[in-house]
Amino acid sequence: MNADDQRRYERHLALAQIGPEGQARLQAARVTLVGCGGLGSAQAELLVRAGVGAVRLIDRDVVELSNLHRQILFDEEDARRARPKVEAAADRLTRINGACRIDARHTRADPETLPALVAGSDIVLDATDNAATRLAIDAACRAARIPWIFGGVTATSGLVVPRPLGSPCLRCLFGEPPAPRDEAQAIRTKGTLASAVLVVAALQATAAMKFLVGSALAHELIALDVWDMSQRRIALSNEPRTGCACVAR
Repeated sequence: MNADDQRRYERHLALAQIGPEGQARLQAARVTLVGCGGLGSAQAELLVRAGVGAVRLIDRDVVELSNLHRQILFDEEDARRARPKVEAAADRLTRINGACRIDARHTRADPETLPALVAGSDIVLDATDNAATRLAIDAACRAARIPWIFGGVTATSGLVVPRPLGSPCLRCLFGEPPAPRDEAQAIRTKGTLASAVLVVAALQATAAMKFLVGSALAHELIALDVWDMSQRRIALSNEPRTGCACVAR
């Protein structure tokens, strides 16, 4: 670690939970973020500022004006130009920490593309807004034996669900997903509180950093509501649901 790194990360180096060894692990880590909207842009900024060595961003969308109230890496110029989110994010993140290798993938995340996109990752963070993509992340990560962290926000409430190796599949936890039309309608009608997005993203990023510096991922569900200032933690079973076709690893 050079003198600039020691100055940049001095607060991490002094932190008992990270220290010099943990910081070195962060700088050697490779993290993939699936989605570069509200959750993904906040996750990316936190991880890049923390010194994670390589961050892959996956998103096929462009920046729109309606994104700006919660997607913290983007500005009005990005929306005016309809820039691809991963492109705008990569520019901003590189200005924040030029030592971090940003791999921007302007592409769709689906069952066909995700196996190659998550390959080589130490951990994957979900920053999507639909169950179909999360199921595809789950399948790709289970096949590649990569842990991942589910995160979701609706209105003022959020969920964070770390997915360590050996945990059952996502269908074991939540059953069959809602119809895509119903899911999209719920997002539009219920709205999204920007601060709820940032809290969930921060919890996901923190769980990822804990894992990267050597802590085990807890198989649990964290449910919160930022408007009510409430939070619950629920331990999850490591047994697959009866009748589910998955094979827990």
